[in-house]
Amino acid sequence: MLSSGKKLTFKAKALPALRLLLSGQPVNLDEAADSTGDEVYQLAEILMKHEWCAPLTPELSSGYSGLVVNATP
Repeated sequence: MLSSGKKLTFKAKALPALRLLLSGQPVNLDEAADSTGDEVYQLAEILMKHEWCAPLTPELSSGYSGLVVNATP
């Protein structure tokens, strides 16, 4: 994957979790782990470290108010 001039390589088995994490919608990691596996926690850390994802803060959540039903920090 390439974004912001950074290239990260993941194994194919990470694809379901990556699709979820990079969807642009808020993701509850515990729920994501139920459907994609516990690796989602490590993937989320990697993506946040490289600034491809961010934790959902109240400020970010306000942008989703009324648009996404699960947007709670």
